Amino acid sequence: MLLATRLALEEINDQGGIAGRRIELVTADFDVTVPSAVRAAFTELVEQEVDALTSGYIGPQDVAHEIAADYGCPYLHAATLDSMVSRVAEDPERYGGIFQVCPSDTRYGPGFVRFLTSLRDSGAWRPESDRLMAVQGIWPLGDLGRSEMAAAVEAGGWTLETVSEVGMSDDAWQRTARQVRAAAPAAVLVGHYFMPGSLAFLRELLADGPPILPYLLYTPSIPSFREELGPLSDGLLWATVTGTYSDHLGRSFAARFRSLHGVSPGRSHAGIAYDRARMIAGAWSQVDDPRDHRRVAKAVRTTIHRGVNGAYYLADPGQAALAYPELTPDPSIGQAHLVYQIQDGHQRILSPTPYSDGRFRLPPWYGTGGREGDAPRPARTGTP
Repeated sequence: MLLATRLALEEINDQGGIAGRRIELVTADFDVTVPSAVRAAFTELVEQEVDALTSGYIGPQDVAHEIAADYGCPYLHAATLDSMVSRVAEDPERYGGIFQVCPSDTRYGPGFVRFLTSLRDSGAWRPESDRLMAVQGIWPLGDLGRSEMAAAVEAGGWTLETVSEVGMSDDAWQRTARQVRAAAPAAVLVGHYFMPGSLAFLRELLADGPPILPYLLYTPSIPSFREELGPLSDGLLWATVTGTYSDHLGRSFAARFRSLHGVSPGRSHAGIAYDRARMIAGAWSQVDDPRDHRRVAKAVRTTIHRGVNGAYYLADPGQAALAYPELTPDPSIGQAHLVYQIQDGHQRILSPTPYSDGRFRLPPWYGTGGREGDAPRPARTGTP
């Protein structure tokens, strides 16, 4: 995130900054899972009288919200938490300067089921069972869209078992992987946003046992994820509600990032960081005084921004980006809920159109069960 923000600010400052003034970046490191650390970091930034706040994932996101609301400057975060979107919608006077620059995590659960249903019904995947599993780490404000996921499970003719509040340690995720392997579902949603636990889970799950499709969230977007997992990463499915597209804008961003930093950007939060820096700079350029926080927030709210991660329309009551195609059929005002597969070391977008640049392949480690069929399997509805 930091490298992408620096790229955006370098480009903006090279063009004259904002009304001739350069934009400076102030940072604060903290443990995103500890409320006291979040409070200390945000207090440190506020005491430096910054003109905008930004952040990625934070577990105790409510702590950051309250400090930002008290301070009053625009705050652009990417916590993907529907509970925080609701907080903004319920009290726009207090939280009117807070924006979630991505859709919420409630898209992930139903998206997992619908994608696998489509994959099964197309004949591209022949699962050995009608069971799905979802495992979720400790993320107190997260949801993953459980109620909508249950409806999608019933409509698709699946059954679903969930495992909640898996701890942060590698041991906890290894134990959970053994539990999943023993249950032998057709596929498992790994609802965890941290790389160590995700890697521990996958290494244990794929070490032995029946063919199970793991479907991860976000973590495979990090370039070092593939390096750490090695050949086992080939064929992995993963999703994000805000990912960098493979179009001209996305490729150009990646090329400029590599030119400046000598490494490739990830496929999610790097794009968010770049886009939100561009968004807040654009809002500052529309007002006479960048410290007029209400006018700057209004500019963020009323301007549609097309970035490398899609379109940012933040004028809904909760001031969060819209998911395409679930929350809007119009991709010009939404961010695509992207499903990727790692293929031969490359990230390929499988869904949705028009952003896909690849087709599903069975992972090389998947085994003989679930092999691609000769004909599509007919759709099924109802409970099994």
